Amino acid sequence: MARYALILFVIILASCTDIAKYEKFYHFEDEQWLAKDTAIFEIEIDDTNASYNISLNLRHYNSYAFQNLWVKQTLITPSKNVLVGKRNLSLGNKMGQWHGVALNDVVNVEIPTERKVMFSQAGKYQFKFVHLMRDHHLPDVLDFGITIEKNK
Repeated sequence: MARYALILFVIILASCTDIAKYEKFYHFEDEQWLAKDTAIFEIEIDDTNASYNISLNLRHYNSYAFQNLWVKQTLITPSKNVLVGKRNLSLGNKMGQWHGVALNDVVNVEIPTERKVMFSQAGKYQFKFVHLMRDHHLPDVLDFGITIEKNK
């Protein structure tokens, strides 16, 4: 009987929790971001009354050659509207110090890009990213990611 009560408790607890954070990474083959590579992320938004914070994430080696990363961001809404923009992501300062957290030779950078965003439609949103750097291949890039977190 106690076993059934525990299972019921776990089911009730699971049904009451709301996923408040979406975090995904796109991994690049051979540790380089090629101009033809598109990082694609899909998220289901159910709560149109909530606001969200959005951050972009990059994992790269200390040997990455630039202080920044230009990306083209495409957002496709549930109604298939397409919004396109460019972002210059600052990864380090002019003195060669990386933003973010370095562990051995890997640097993890999280860059807040939007605060208190409201999604007007419930449904699936698709975020696409390509790099816009002059070099067509960017060595020493491991992963590119997005974090979307619901405000409380």
